[in-house]
Amino acid sequence: LDAYHVFGVSWTVPRSRRLLLSQSDNCTDSRYSPSYPCHSKSNSIQMAAETYCNVIRDPQGPYSSCHPSSDPRQPFESCVFDTCACDGNTDCACRSVKAYELRCKDLQIEDLGTVVDDCGVCFGDGSSCVDVGATAQAFGDPHYSTFDQSGHHFQGSCEYYFTKDVVG
Repeated sequence: LDAYHVFGVSWTVPRSRRLLLSQSDNCTDSRYSPSYPCHSKSNSIQMAAETYCNVIRDPQGPYSSCHPSSDPRQPFESCVFDTCACDGNTDCACRSVKAYELRCKDLQIEDLGTVVDDCGVCFGDGSSCVDVGATAQAFGDPHYSTFDQSGHHFQGSCEYYFTKDVVG
């Protein structure tokens, strides 16, 4: 198991504290493959997702300098998957694009371009900024952005804590 999977499992919610009572008592966290959401969507949603997400793997695009260090195929596929799962909502695609960009930044890739404006909007013009302080988010299939903006990927079949109070 990779380090992200081990880390994710360490945040499993104990049975006595689960909100989803329908979960099995034998939550094993084995890797699983959810059904591909694009198969149940219209061709136009999948094509729009592929077009939007293509920025990740475009050999002439802003992330091309990252491709030798981080293969864009899986992030592209995850982006399409997430976008179809969100019925074509480009916010889901943007989160996947940001996840790949974070991965490239973590690798300290030089000459890395971006499609994310100063407000965090993909293909935006910087006019929608709102100061919300430090944020963390979980999105798509299975992406996490921490308060320090590190990107992580983990998919489990149980219920997990997203954040915990460290006081007490």
